[in-house]
Amino acid sequence: MTMPASVYKLLYAAPRRSSRQAHGSQAGFTLIEILAALIIAVLVITPLLGVTIDLLNTNRREDAKTTTDEEIQAAMDFISRDLQQAAYIYDAEGMSILTGNNSATICTAADAANQVYPPTRTCSQIPIAAGQVPVLAFWKRTLRRNVLPIAATGTGSNCPANPDECDDSFVYSLVVYYLMRDASATWSSAARVGRWELSGGVLDKYQVNANPGNETYVQSFEPDAGFAPFDLSASGSLAQKLNRWQKDMATPYPTGTGPDVLIDYVDFATNQDIPNFFQATGGSTNVEACPTQATANQGDGDPEWLQVPAYQALSGSTANDVTVGVNITAVPPEFQTYSFYACVNTARNTARVFLRGNAFQRVQELNLADAGDRTLYERLFTTQTTFFPEGRIEVQGTGALSQAQ
Repeated sequence: MTMPASVYKLLYAAPRRSSRQAHGSQAGFTLIEILAALIIAVLVITPLLGVTIDLLNTNRREDAKTTTDEEIQAAMDFISRDLQQAAYIYDAEGMSILTGNNSATICTAADAANQVYPPTRTCSQIPIAAGQVPVLAFWKRTLRRNVLPIAATGTGSNCPANPDECDDSFVYSLVVYYLMRDASATWSSAARVGRWELSGGVLDKYQVNANPGNETYVQSFEPDAGFAPFDLSASGSLAQKLNRWQKDMATPYPTGTGPDVLIDYVDFATNQDIPNFFQATGGSTNVEACPTQATANQGDGDPEWLQVPAYQALSGSTANDVTVGVNITAVPPEFQTYSFYACVNTARNTARVFLRGNAFQRVQELNLADAGDRTLYERLFTTQTTFFPEGRIEVQGTGALSQAQ
C-alpha cells in the first residue's frame, strides 16, 4: 500500500518546521545589542570604579597619617622617659668636643692634652657612620635590679640564678640619638631616628680593685666594650669634666656598632632642597628656634640654650655662650632638616626635643631633586599639614650630677 503524496509531504515537512522553530528560539544577541550593552556597562561601572579608587586612596592616605602620627607620639614618649633619667645632657659645645665635630673616625688613643680645656680633637668618642649625625647625647643613671650579691659567698654570688639574694644597683650609660639619612634596603628613603647606648657595669663590692681600669665586675653585668667611666675628680666645671670624657681606648667598639632605628618616615626636606623654606624666624614656614642669648642668659656666666646639631658654625665667645677656644662646625646641609633637633640647656640639665614625620612618603615616594616633587612637597606642607605630624617635648633630667661626685 503506497502512502499518498500529500500525507508524505506533511510528515516530512513537520520536523523541519519544528527544527527551524527550535533554532530560532535559541538565537544569540546581535552585534548591535552587545555593543549597546557594553556602552551602558562602561557608563555605569566607570564612575563606580573611580569612586572606589578614590575611597581606597583616601583610606590609604588616612592610614598613613594615623600611623605616622602614632609613631611620632610613641617615639617622643620613649625619648621623654629616657631623658627623665638624664644626669648630664650635651649641648652643641659638648657635642662638638665629644664627636670631634662629627668625625667618622673613632678615637684610638687618649688625648695627650685632655686635661686642658677645651681639648683638641679630630676624632669621635662615639660611632658616627656615613649618613648619620648625632642630635641628642646624655649620660643617664640606669637601675639594674637584683644584680649585686648581698653576701660575699653563697648562692647569692650568682645573681642571675638567685635574684632574691641580690640587691639592686645603678650604672651610668651614655645614650645618643641620631638623625639617619644613609641608604638602606630595609628602611624607607625618608630620614630615620636611631638610638645607641653604651652601658657601664656593676662593680663587685667584694672584689673591688683599687687600680683604675682593672675593676672587677659582677658576672653577667660587665660594661659594654669601649665603655669608660667619666672622671669627676678632674679640674674645671661639671660641663668641662663631662665634655672631656673619653672611651676606653684599650677596648675598641665591636664591628658594626651603631644606632638601632627607633622610628622611620622622619621628614627629610632641607633648605638646600627648597631654598629658605624652613626658617627659625621670618621664613614662609617657621620652625621653633632655641631661646636666644638675650632672653635666655640669666647673668650667671653659664651656657644657656644651644641648638644640637648646630646649623651654623660658632666660635667660642662670651656673646654666644660657647667657651673661648671651642669651634663648632655646622652639620652638612642635608642634615639641616629641622625635623629632628634639640635645644639643650646644660646648666639646667634640660632639653627641648622636636620631631617631625612625613606621612606622604608612605603613599608616594618624593624625590626633592625633581622640580615637580618639590612643588608638591611645598603645597602639601603648607596646605595639608596633617601629612607632617610633629612632636615637641621639654624634659629636665632628674639624675643630675654634682661637682662633688
